[in-house]
Amino acid sequence: MSARLQINFQLGDIPLASVYHHTGGEFVRDIEATMNQFIDALKDLPDNRWGDASYLAAKYVVWAAWGGQDADSRLDFLGVGVTTPELGEQMTDATVVIDCSQAFGTYRIVRAIDVEIAREVYRV
Repeated sequence: MSARLQINFQLGDIPLASVYHHTGGEFVRDIEATMNQFIDALKDLPDNRWGDASYLAAKYVVWAAWGGQDADSRLDFLGVGVTTPELGEQMTDATVVIDCSQAFGTYRIVRAIDVEIAREVYRV
């Protein structure tokens, strides 16, 4: 069973959007792989909206929900949704913060139940 991941999209210390993702990975390395895949998907977009927390959160939900599905099944998904930062922390195993005021590809894993971790990851 995979971990329950919370991703807070913030500007500085202010969370503006939060996403719950049930398939975020079992361990920190899996969480990093998930986040790196999302960032890779954003790289080549003409307008990736890295600086806009609400748009970036919406892009994450679409990316996680569609995950290679054909057009007929795009709304038939589970495992990803919108939540609040406060509620999300109570029901998840790990928290990732994307500070939209930071450089593209930067995120922090601030909480993970499998290890004591708080680190910043930069991937472009």
